[in-house]
Order: sequence, then C-alpha cells, then structure tokens
Amino acid sequence: MIKKHCFTLVLLSLFSLLSAYMTLGNEVFLKVLVKLDNSITLNCDGLIFINGKEYQGDKIKINSLKSGKVTVEINRERLTEEAHKFEISVTGNFSLEGNTKQEFSGDLHIREYNDKIAVMNLMNLESYTRYVVVSEIGAGAPLEALKSQAVIARTYAIYMSMQNSNYPWDLRADTYSQVFNTKKKIPINIIEATNATAYMVITYKNKVAFTPFSSYTGGYLANVEDVWGGKGFPYLIDKPDVKYLEDKKMSNYSNVESWIKYNPASAYKDYDKLPNWIKDSYHWEKSVSLTTIESKGKLAKVYSAKVSSRDKSGRISKLSINTASGVVNITSQDKIRSILGGIPSTLAIIKTKGNSLLIEGKGYGHGVGFCQSGGYLKSYAGWDYQKIIKFYYPGCEINNSYFFDTIEQDGLDALFK
Repeated sequence: MIKKHCFTLVLLSLFSLLSAYMTLGNEVFLKVLVKLDNSITLNCDGLIFINGKEYQGDKIKINSLKSGKVTVEINRERLTEEAHKFEISVTGNFSLEGNTKQEFSGDLHIREYNDKIAVMNLMNLESYTRYVVVSEIGAGAPLEALKSQAVIARTYAIYMSMQNSNYPWDLRADTYSQVFNTKKKIPINIIEATNATAYMVITYKNKVAFTPFSSYTGGYLANVEDVWGGKGFPYLIDKPDVKYLEDKKMSNYSNVESWIKYNPASAYKDYDKLPNWIKDSYHWEKSVSLTTIESKGKLAKVYSAKVSSRDKSGRISKLSINTASGVVNITSQDKIRSILGGIPSTLAIIKTKGNSLLIEGKGYGHGVGFCQSGGYLKSYAGWDYQKIIKFYYPGCEINNSYFFDTIEQDGLDALFK
C-alpha cells in the first residue's frame, strides 16, 4: 500500500512539470479538470500530500487569494502557501462540495491556476475512455456503437490533450471536452467494447484526427467550417445521415420545414429501439420571448428576428434580429443557439407569435462528426465499428496505436481562439 501511494505521489509530481499527457511504458495518463473555482471544499478518505508532506484528514478547504497566496485548512490547521509553489495530491475516494456534490475516485492533483484552484483527476487513458463511453453514449447502446464511441473518445482525448498544452490539465470533465464521471458503474459490455478497441485511434494522413461528436445530427451532418469557422478538416463535412435526405437541398426552407415535421419513425427503420434521451431530440419545440433574446444578446429592444440564410446542412447560418438600434446579424452557430434560449440545435425553423418566437427543430448538439443516434441505428443495421467510423470521418483510418507526436492541424487557429 505504501509503495502504491509513493508511486502515485511521484507520478503526480511528474505531472505538475508537464503540459500535455504523460506516458509510462505502454500507458497514457491524463489530467482531467473536474473543478476550477476560487474556493474548494474536498472530502477524502485517502492520503493527502500538501507540497510533499503527508497529512491525514477527511476534509480540506482551499482558498485562492488575490495576494498570490493560497490558504489550506485541514485538521483545524491553517496553512498559507505561495500560489506558484502550492500543490496537493490526494489518493482514494473523494467528493467536491458545491451546489451539486461531485464524486470521484482514483488520484487527484490540485494546484493554483490564474488565481483559481484547479482540481484534476489523474486517469489512465483506457480507464478514462470507459468512463466517457458510459457517460456519453450510455451502456444501453449496441456493441458496435460502443466500440465506435470508444475509439472516437480515445482519439478526441489524445488530440485535445496535445492541443491544450498551455493549460495544467489535458481535458475537462464536461461537454467542453467529454462528459466523464468516475462514479458511474462500468458494465461488462463497455469493458468488452473498450478492450476490443484498446489503444486504437483515428488518424488522417498518419496524424491523430480531430473527432468531435454529438447526440443527434438531426439527420444531416454539419460542416466543421460552418459551425466553428477556419479552413476546416477534409473529413468533417456536411452530408445526409438518413436516406430520406439524400436528394434534398437543405438550404431550401421548404425542405427543412418538411423534414423537421416528418415522422421520425417513418425515416428510421429502428427508431422504436432508441432510448428516450435520443428520441427527444428527433423533434422538439421551444418558445423564446423577445425579452429573453434582448437579455441573452445584451441588445437594445428587440422587435423581431428571422433566419436570413442557411448552410448546406439546413442549419441557421445567419440570424437577423431587428432591434431599436438597428439590425444585428448573428452568424456564430454557438451564439445563435445561446441567444435563442439555448436551443438544442440550429437545424430549426422560426415563426413569430406575439412577443415570442416559436422554434421547432431536430437534433441535439453541433452536428459535426459522429452522431451517437446514428451509431445506434447503424449498429442495428449490421454495421461494424470500422464502417461506422469511416462514414462519419471519411478518408480517415483506424490505427492500432495512440503514440503520436503530431496532430492534424487544419483549421485549428480559428477553432481554438
């Protein structure tokens, strides 16, 4: 037991010196950000090391001070440390107090970052992949969809950890990276899926690919350039994800409207097998008041709003808002979703009713790359994970090793500004 904790302490100390993921032998370890705040309260049942000194205790309170100091309260003892020298390592099970209690297990690394306290979970990449699969697509997915999600999640983790080299963490534990929860039980089918695809990553021209994914594309994949700008990636393109749309021009309003109102059970053979959390995104409606748009966009009085243009996937590419200060055009899809009250997708139609907008749409998420719903349906149709992955990332290959020194860079400058 002592050897294990000593090894963990050494490992965490090495991590504090690195800006990207670390490899030991044939294993990759990641630092996953689980919380970033001015004040942290941590409950723990394991060992605690503060700047290398061992402490026993079940609760730690940590505060970042603007004076460049960090205070730590443990066992009725109050420590004050220089922020740039401050470091805590924790092993065991732990929880973070807050509006919602967050529970984690494994090894924890805590340090100051930009006057805040960064709490990071240290994870082996293969273990991390299992937790992402169960948290993202869920244990109810068919096996080939689980395998697809495993390879995609593993690739995304490697890619983003290399891209995030300016941060003390590799990834975040939310939708900014990938949803990740170590308290979820890992069932046997997910273990089977991750074991069957262990170490596999998606590559494009022998470089680790960028593999975003979303819950449901709305039936039509979005082009990464239309969603996030930049030069784009040749494998993240717009194309239909359902036979019904193969001959439809989706920049045409009438085609978008008819598709949004189309019965999904008629378009998708195995629709009834899908879980409710996916079915809910096959057709949704939302009412947003004009005052909400004013507030979300920090705009002058809003009189009306309309869709001025759509991209090839049918998504809103320009929203024109008529305000007391003139017309404001919104072209960022993330901003369009936000200003319209957080709509699930920009594959939507808008109608005005009184002082509100009635919004009706399909899809959940940005719609770029792998579609989790499509993963379900293609698995039901007999596709294996290699065929699924190559459909959503055309031109890419599946490599059996994730030890790469380079990443596919096209479009990154605009994407990560």
